[in-house]
Amino acid sequence: MENSVSGMLRDFSETIKCGLPIQGVLLSIYFSINGTGIMSKIDFSKLKLVSSNARKLEEYRRFGVEDLQVETGVDLNEVDGTPLEVIIHKAIAAGPGRIVEDSVLVVEGETFVDARWRLDSVHEWFGKRTTWVVNLGVNEDGVVSVYTGTVDGVFQPARGKGWDYDPYFLIEHEDMTLAQLESVGRKDEYSARNRAARNMIDNVPTERAVIEDVQEWTGSFQHP
Repeated sequence: MENSVSGMLRDFSETIKCGLPIQGVLLSIYFSINGTGIMSKIDFSKLKLVSSNARKLEEYRRFGVEDLQVETGVDLNEVDGTPLEVIIHKAIAAGPGRIVEDSVLVVEGETFVDARWRLDSVHEWFGKRTTWVVNLGVNEDGVVSVYTGTVDGVFQPARGKGWDYDPYFLIEHEDMTLAQLESVGRKDEYSARNRAARNMIDNVPTERAVIEDVQEWTGSFQHP
């Protein structure tokens, strides 16, 4: 007689649902497993990357995210919450069929969700160990799926020319900053964005939140 569990996995998709409250936000998280235990792939031809930086599209295509288009000129308010709250609410604000990105810096254990507004103060972090975190939020079929990539480094005075924090972010065992690595065509090896994109391509989410179960944000927003 066939084992009942294996029979269930063969004939049906198993869905596990749980509620997870995170600082006032109730997330209903689904893990959908088909008979092979593999999540279905994402059809990027049906999605658009919402970004004010059109050059990111080239970067994502280089990572292997094919058939993706970019939507520019959209200004999305970002909540002042946890990294998970920020990306989920940002994806909801972007609307269905959209992908959004959010970068976070964790400097010696302290999380900065508003890192992009702190570049002028980067000198305060020199010598401190830092994790660069990129979260991608995909709003599709009433669910926000979050995909995460991280890389560890140390902030130091600028070496090389590049965007944002790249000249300051040192990959210690390479003794090169992300800007220097980019100049020799090797930044992708240490890009948190690339690692998040790979998880998105493979459809390995950090979290999946059902939009109708996410409470409306009533807190503050990050400053422009």
